Amino acid sequence: MLTFVPLLQDQYPNLLSRARGQGTFCAIDIRDDATRNSIILKARDKGVLLGGCGDRSIRFRPALVFKEYHVHMFLNVFSDVLAEHN
Repeated sequence: MLTFVPLLQDQYPNLLSRARGQGTFCAIDIRDDATRNSIILKARDKGVLLGGCGDRSIRFRPALVFKEYHVHMFLNVFSDVLAEHN
């Protein structure tokens, strides 16, 4: 998953920064806490659980049963939510 998160950072530089992590455990900073909280809630409404961390980070901690198609499902939902905030 960490392969794809920097691509989203490049696509939404006004929203995202500091993609980091290892494997499927990763995090990214959002421009401010209000936007971060809104993104978390909208993703949750679409079936994707994200966690807030610190002042403005989102952390991705997928379930132990996590296949490649789950990455694509996540990316589709997360991209849609980011587009709504762009």
